[in-house]
Amino acid sequence: MREKFELLRVRPLAQIKQALIEEAQRMHAEDIATNQAMGRHGATLMPANGGVLTHCNAGALATCGYGTALGVIRAAVEQGKRIHVYADEPVPFCRVTLDGVGTEEGWYSTTVISDNMAGAMMKQGKINAIVVARSHCRQR
Repeated sequence: MREKFELLRVRPLAQIKQALIEEAQRMHAEDIATNQAMGRHGATLMPANGGVLTHCNAGALATCGYGTALGVIRAAVEQGKRIHVYADEPVPFCRVTLDGVGTEEGWYSTTVISDNMAGAMMKQGKINAIVVARSHCRQR
């Protein structure tokens, strides 16, 4: 957005505002398309029925609406897979907030676990796949 602004800074304010709004809309659409593509690809790797561990997932609240790690889960469920998510997080309150978006819409069932429980859950055979979110900390 800074680069866009620098290119437009000599134009009238109304044109700058409109161009920045259009750029934000383009970025929003790009993020959703990227997350959906990532979700479709990742869904092919998910079990037809089983437990999936998410670590540092990015759901609708951290992305433009579809999600990265949760996008994979969402796409898998859309393909008819029955997924139970084990969401590990050192701060479970944050995880419940992010995962609540998917569970309210019935995409999957979820169990919040502390991050140090992941190994025990794997040993018990409850984890069939692991999904880690991509970072949204990149600079454009």
